[in-house]
Amino acid sequence: MKFARPPFITYTCVLVAGLAITGLAQAQPNVGDKITLPEVSLITNETLTAKNTQDKATIIHYWATWCPFCLKQNANVQALYEQSKNTDLQILTVSTDDSTTEVENYLTEHNYDFPVTMQSPELDAVFGKPATVPTIFVVTEDGEVAEIIPGLMSDKDFMKLIDYTPN
Repeated sequence: MKFARPPFITYTCVLVAGLAITGLAQAQPNVGDKITLPEVSLITNETLTAKNTQDKATIIHYWATWCPFCLKQNANVQALYEQSKNTDLQILTVSTDDSTTEVENYLTEHNYDFPVTMQSPELDAVFGKPATVPTIFVVTEDGEVAEIIPGLMSDKDFMKLIDYTPN
């Protein structure tokens, strides 16, 4: 007796295979995974290397200039950045916008000076392309993904991220 494969299974397999082949299906890490942050160029023309994040917990914040939830969360990013300047907590924000000029104008308009890099293939290889902005990845000082937080966090919960500062 021969069984016919339901068409939705065939279509699903073709879709998943097609996404994998085209590179659109990029998985983000899971909590507990060990990752290595790539070297990134900040929009200030500075470079953030692996040495900059060595022995530091790192908060990676994906955002966009057009996102109203990011606007609210970026105020907390700035406050956390200022609070953590002399600690072993590294803040790195990743703009998903297409235009560096647009990002620079946004930062100037809102008086933000937290570190910003643009989304890149190197970051995509580590974090995938988050489906939601804002999205936060918390990486401990030993490179373990401690949290992945999609969406807007409350002010109080966001400021608790300072607790990831290594002792």
